[in-house]
Amino acid sequence: MVVRFEKIILIITKPPYGLEDCFSGLYVAVACLNSSLRCNVIFIGDGVYAALAQQNTEKLSVPSVEDLIYALLPDAKLYIHKKSLLERGIPESKIIKGIRLVEDEEVAELLLREGEGVITF
Repeated sequence: MVVRFEKIILIITKPPYGLEDCFSGLYVAVACLNSSLRCNVIFIGDGVYAALAQQNTEKLSVPSVEDLIYALLPDAKLYIHKKSLLERGIPESKIIKGIRLVEDEEVAELLLREGEGVITF
């Protein structure tokens, strides 16, 4: 039996560099959009570091996840967990424009409303 989703939530919980999880999650988001799935991405925990604007990865010799995020906007809905930002001392002004801040309750509502399929990275 094949299950087909119309909408999916991808939860990015890992930092953008040093692990493949974040890149993988964002590439899955691109693939979902290419398959006409309604795609939502939530950055939570250390995943919030991926949503920082003006990333410079030159010294790391890796591509920037910021470019992938811009490729997703505006077709995917991107959210960032406000409490995760506060816990890491990251001001809202440092976040890529187009990513919406959400509180705990809004994350729960998103999961219920849009989470036909949920994948965590």
